[in-house]
Amino acid sequence: MTWKLWLDDVRDPTFFLRRGYAPEMNQYLRLDLKAEDFVWCKTPDEAKQAVQERGVPEFMALDHDLGYAGTVFHFLNWLAEEHPNSPPKWMSHSSNRCGVDNTNAFMDSWHRSLDEGLLE
Repeated sequence: MTWKLWLDDVRDPTFFLRRGYAPEMNQYLRLDLKAEDFVWCKTPDEAKQAVQERGVPEFMALDHDLGYAGTVFHFLNWLAEEHPNSPPKWMSHSSNRCGVDNTNAFMDSWHRSLDEGLLE
C-alpha cells in the first residue's frame, strides 16, 4: 500500500494545502499534492506507529520542530535504522530554516548512501 506522511505538530495539511496559506506550502501545490493524500501525524511516535501499520511512506512532508515531542530527527533516525534501504521522497516545510537545512542534509545523505552502494 502506498501512502504519504504529513509530520507536523501544528499545521493541518487540510488547512494549509487547500488554501495555499503559507509560501512554504506552495511547493506541495506545485507538485499537485492534496491534503487528502496524507496521513497526518503530530509526533514522532505517531509517525512510527503509522509506518509500523502501513509500511514506509512513498513521500513525507516534514516539519522540524514538533513541540514537546522533540524534532523530526526522533522519527528520521528511527526510520533510517529500521528501513535503511527505503528512504522515501520528502519535502521539509518547517519555518525553522536551520531545521529545513538539517532535515534536507540528513535525507540527501541517506539517499546518496543508498545510491552509492554504501548500504546493503
